[in-house]
Amino acid sequence: MKTKRISKLLGWGLSIAVVLSLGLAALPVGAQGEMEWATVTTPSWDDYVILPDSDILDYAVGSDDGSIVYAVTSPRIELAAAGNGNAEWSTLHPTAGTYSAKLTGGTQTGGDYAAVSLPGGGMLLSAVTQFVYNYYFVSAGALNGGPHMCFYTHDITDGETAEISLYSGGSGPPLGQSATAGAHTTTITGATPGFFWYGSETTFGGCTEGLPNMYTLTAFQAAGDFAANHVIDRIQIEYGWWGAGDATEPAYVDGVSINGVTCDPIEPSPMLFNSDDGGVTWTDITEELQDAANLPADFTRLTHVAVAPDDEDWLAVAGVEYVGGTPMVVASQDGGGEFSFAGDMLDTTTSTWMAVVYDLAISPEMDDIHNIAVAGINSTPAGAIFRLEAGTWLSGTWEDTSSSSYTGWDNGIADDGAGAPEFSNCVVAVDFSPNFDLDVSILCMTTAFDDADTPVNLLPYLQSGIWESSGTWNDEADFAPAVQIKDDGQELWVLPFGQRCMGFALPADYDGSDPGARNIYLYVDAYNSVDYDVGGTVVMVEDDALSPRCGPSGDPLLASIDVYGDADSCKAMVGTMIDWQNVSGSGEGDPVGFGCCEGVAVYHTVELDYCCPDWDGACKDPSGPYMAVVSYTPDGEKAYATTSGEVDWLREGGWGGTCDESAFSVSLDDGNSWNQIGLIDTDIDWISDVAVCPDCETAYISTINKDEECQVCVCDSVWRTWTKDGDIGDVWERVYHGEWSETQAQALLLRLPVDDLEDCCTLYMGIQNSNDLHYTRDCGQCWNTPPATKIAIQDVAVETENVVYVLDDAGYVSKSTQYGRRPSDEVDTDAGSGHTIFVMPDDMVIIGGNTGDSVAWSDDGGDTWTVMDDIDVDGDMHVIFDHICDDIVYAAVSGDTIYRGYMSTGEWEDLNALAYGYYGIALGRSDGTLYAASNHIGIDTTPTPPGLCNRFPGTDAYYSGVARNLTPCETDCCGTEDWDYLISGLGAGPTESFDNEPSALRICGCTTMATNTVLWAIDAGCPGYEVDPDATVFPDGALWAYEDCASKVGPTLLAPADEAVLDCDPCLTCEGIPFTLKWERMCVGCSWDIEIMDEDGNLITMTTDLVDVPITTDPPEFYIDDAAIRCGYTYTWHVRLADTETDECVHSPWSDIWSFTIAASAMDAVSLIAPDNGDMGIQISSVPFSWSSVSNADSYSFVLSPNSDLSGALASEELSGTAYEYTGSLDYLTPYYWQVTAWKDGTALSQ
Repeated sequence: MKTKRISKLLGWGLSIAVVLSLGLAALPVGAQGEMEWATVTTPSWDDYVILPDSDILDYAVGSDDGSIVYAVTSPRIELAAAGNGNAEWSTLHPTAGTYSAKLTGGTQTGGDYAAVSLPGGGMLLSAVTQFVYNYYFVSAGALNGGPHMCFYTHDITDGETAEISLYSGGSGPPLGQSATAGAHTTTITGATPGFFWYGSETTFGGCTEGLPNMYTLTAFQAAGDFAANHVIDRIQIEYGWWGAGDATEPAYVDGVSINGVTCDPIEPSPMLFNSDDGGVTWTDITEELQDAANLPADFTRLTHVAVAPDDEDWLAVAGVEYVGGTPMVVASQDGGGEFSFAGDMLDTTTSTWMAVVYDLAISPEMDDIHNIAVAGINSTPAGAIFRLEAGTWLSGTWEDTSSSSYTGWDNGIADDGAGAPEFSNCVVAVDFSPNFDLDVSILCMTTAFDDADTPVNLLPYLQSGIWESSGTWNDEADFAPAVQIKDDGQELWVLPFGQRCMGFALPADYDGSDPGARNIYLYVDAYNSVDYDVGGTVVMVEDDALSPRCGPSGDPLLASIDVYGDADSCKAMVGTMIDWQNVSGSGEGDPVGFGCCEGVAVYHTVELDYCCPDWDGACKDPSGPYMAVVSYTPDGEKAYATTSGEVDWLREGGWGGTCDESAFSVSLDDGNSWNQIGLIDTDIDWISDVAVCPDCETAYISTINKDEECQVCVCDSVWRTWTKDGDIGDVWERVYHGEWSETQAQALLLRLPVDDLEDCCTLYMGIQNSNDLHYTRDCGQCWNTPPATKIAIQDVAVETENVVYVLDDAGYVSKSTQYGRRPSDEVDTDAGSGHTIFVMPDDMVIIGGNTGDSVAWSDDGGDTWTVMDDIDVDGDMHVIFDHICDDIVYAAVSGDTIYRGYMSTGEWEDLNALAYGYYGIALGRSDGTLYAASNHIGIDTTPTPPGLCNRFPGTDAYYSGVARNLTPCETDCCGTEDWDYLISGLGAGPTESFDNEPSALRICGCTTMATNTVLWAIDAGCPGYEVDPDATVFPDGALWAYEDCASKVGPTLLAPADEAVLDCDPCLTCEGIPFTLKWERMCVGCSWDIEIMDEDGNLITMTTDLVDVPITTDPPEFYIDDAAIRCGYTYTWHVRLADTETDECVHSPWSDIWSFTIAASAMDAVSLIAPDNGDMGIQISSVPFSWSSVSNADSYSFVLSPNSDLSGALASEELSGTAYEYTGSLDYLTPYYWQVTAWKDGTALSQ
């Protein structure tokens, strides 16, 4: 949930020398977050960065730069129905949650049912101990039974499947249940009888397939491959499917749980999203879709989306009312603001309708008309493309272009000459020519059995056509007949995956009217008919000529292909579908899923050569389980990829599930590396660590996803945000993921090189309590894993990009060079244990022990160690060097206070911070300010006297926060250390817990005196890092930041000007005339400390105490009218911030010291004695001058001139006394002017 953001007042920094920015304009910098803690926006459900329990089924890219993206997702919990059955979501009669599935099985004639389907989460069948579902009947009616359930499973070793169903009997409710009105609960345990099964499994351990053979669930869990190898793909609550009887009374199903964990839907709805910034942020426009004009029923599943290539606002969406239901299409002309139903996909001339949709395309506009093409299977059933000319807005009718009215369809399909003629049974892919407005061409890929009478082997074909006012296909349209796709002449038999088992892409200069410009790039997932190997065959087609196979090495099964550019120079990408385990024999072998956190492979080539293109894999693939669907943006600058958890023929279910890591990914380097930026089916349970570049331009966080029921995967993540895309936290990209940790205690430690101040593209991650170290040198785009560390990781420190230190919990340190590839043998520091480690350049290393053990340091890169004196406190040591003051180190101790240590002696001094217990320590690089994080800062809520700064210490309330000392390396003579406690913006309790170990505090903005320091802390007590937008207790907010704009410089003084001379009271009081001190306001300050010192540096006694003085003016002004300011004296003054409008007691450094002097009083002013004003007859040589003395004056200046403005002076002397003799000669009858000024320390007292 987006809350207040940290601001950035740090300049723009240096751009990193890799092309990685998502291209967003940097946002203006605000002032939010100054002098108070604020949450930093982190990846969350609220902005659809993560979207657990969803699956991206299709997406479409509009606008030249690819900023406009539409995506359809489907919830894991879905509805299905067939025959007389009907399924819909209802808010009536839910037992738990908000929705129930209203299932009506209908009159039973065989195959009539309604169902709600839940993901199995990859759970082993053997792991099920209890399954519960609730259902409600308004009345019993004439029904014959209630809902029953079925486990749909597959064998993870060989892909064999099974359906394990609870018997409904066909004439009654499930065993042990009644069919009365009201609420019912079915609880299934291992002892529940009445389970039977069907499927392809061959190792069944004595459980005979099919009715009437029935067993307990425990029997299946102990039987053959069911016992160890079968995972649950989905669990279905089914109502009907009895063969006879009545299921017309609706059953409201809800409250489904597995092993006590409820797996009800969060929102049982498909979703349509659009993005106007290339997938960075998403807007849910499902409501606009479901409100489409004339839509006959709500969608419960969306399958396809397409956008016109010449109009980013013109889009169409396909879906169904429920799985297996009749497809529907809606369209919009305004980017999804409003939709209209495109009419029933029925060709009244042929009496055929579209039954199953496999692809959707929109043509460029021609003659004010966009064509919509829907490909799939019609009601015959046969492969078909339905066409709608959407000129006058969606008022046309659909045409089945596979009918005889579009001649040439299927011309070229191989006919065996016997029995029924062969025909296309499915159209898998369709698209329009990029130059459709010129060549009116459309292309498609279809499948046809090699023998329609004995349908076994599916053959792949490419068909081309012309769509004008009507249309023709293949040789009737002056193309070649349908082209059978072969592998170097060998026949291919298409795999029965259906969706995306074939696909094609067209270069920008494809021209269907020119045989020499009919270049097509396609793939087919198929068995080779000769060696029976399964693979993805990539072929280039020039008119009807096929190139040799030219796909990536190993011929992986593919889910997509895209090209950018003209045919002679285009670049290309292919996305894989799934792995395959090849075995000998026709039709043999099994699909093999990718590893949970492995990602789905994408290959790219910068030049698609006809013979042998050079394909490269990505250094980091898109995350997800299956089906990488890739596309270039229209300008070719970026590439997108989505992944999905569904690969089956009719998309009725899938092997994915909750948290299967399917996502929307982006590549900015032609497919070499992929980051996830939205709609990520993952979870975040804790933010584990944060690393922030010293210039505050880049930040990384690591997050942990704990293993929970209903989750397929438990991948942890590393995320990046930077100011290239706005303020920190505006945009998050997931740059790495893997299964590394399952508990908050096993931290994912992120560390930057300490000498990297601006780039911060080298980042290390150490997995605590393991020997696993990972690093990236390009801001997270590609990652490397060096050999295992010599010791288990407790903490990690990085000196330079290729020098890293590992500390274990026993106090041993291993140094590694060459990016962790050359770890040294461990060295005992003799500290007794290890908790934290810190490094500085030039081989300076310090470690802190735990539970009261010592601190040790090394100045030779960890070869030798010096142990400091014991502090004699029982707590974990968080240590740091002072890089400004030589010989100084600091230790912040959990359960205790903060200490200053001297390396030369090993001794420690208590810095007198309140003993709140401290869990992290940081030091400003430019100013030396010391910070330490605590989770137990106590305050007095009613201090005496009142004041923010009088609250500490106290026991009325406790806060997390940070202790702060501006001058920690030395204590003023006869003084004590000054500490501030930064708690503003946090909650009492404490609500937050700044005790994330091994180090709870990070710092940035600390490299120069011209930038503000920003502190970062993780709320380690945020349980579950709630991603549910409906959560009220812990929305995202586990990462906090504090901008300290008062740590480096004090206020800027304005008036009186430095060394100003102010008037004395003319009333002979010896007091100065009242005057005003003025300075610039800083850091939302609202009260100030003011000090005025006399000539000896002593604070003068004022009639008011000038501490924590509230001043509301801007700039602040303080009026001086006090008898303590005396005439004839010089004073110095300075000010500092005392507290802020954020209710923070926080002090800045003192301002510069300025001085002012009060002029001498009238009775003490300098008085000219002789000669007197206007005297005549003065001698012309050796003329004596004298004047009165002035109190406190230490010198006098004398000027004699023939001019009234004292120009052209005859004499100008600095004197210590009150007399002067002019030794020159004066002229007769000539007036002369003289002046004396009394000075004190260079300041004029009187004149």
